[in-house]
Amino acid sequence: RDAPSVGPDHAIEFHPREMRLRKRILMMSKLFRIVEATETYQRIAHPRRFQELDEKNGKTLTDSRYYEFAHTHVEQMRHGAASRSPMKEGWEKVRESFAGLVATARKGGAEVVVLVIPEEYQVDARVRGELFRRFALDEKDYELDELQKRVGEMCKANDVVAVDVLRLFQEEGSRGGLYVDLDTHWNSAGHALAAQALAPVLEAALEKRGK
Repeated sequence: RDAPSVGPDHAIEFHPREMRLRKRILMMSKLFRIVEATETYQRIAHPRRFQELDEKNGKTLTDSRYYEFAHTHVEQMRHGAASRSPMKEGWEKVRESFAGLVATARKGGAEVVVLVIPEEYQVDARVRGELFRRFALDEKDYELDELQKRVGEMCKANDVVAVDVLRLFQEEGSRGGLYVDLDTHWNSAGHALAAQALAPVLEAALEKRGK
């Protein structure tokens, strides 16, 4: 329910907001979610925003929202961001929750394997270039594998296998082809590549348990 934004000093900020009627309906009605996602509905609901987009560069609202989301996310990779609020407290909660998840799994006789999913701007050089161009960012101010490093550290601390596919995805998809357009999720090729990396790890884990 909080609205995230990037402050003038590039810090992540959260602004509490009251849930409006539209949001409550959106959460309860699948039909409304489908209709609301169409560009026709968005043009009717947000005419001023579309007018601004059309006047600037003709990009769609989906395109604008995608890069706004990516901007908020990449600021979490800025040097020093993880040691400041609210990221510092956020990572502490993640570490605590992750340790609890692993303990619960092992208590039930299961083991945890973590697949670290990279963001599209980490993989696709064209998307990353457009993101940094739009918001006038300098790549040297960011540690773009920060997420992978921190998750890897958590997994190591809890003796958990981590499957980091960032380098593999960069090798195969530096010019696109692994993500749904303007969506952040993998397409079928992305899923197949992840499965290719994950399958031998799971097979080895199952073989070990079988012995």
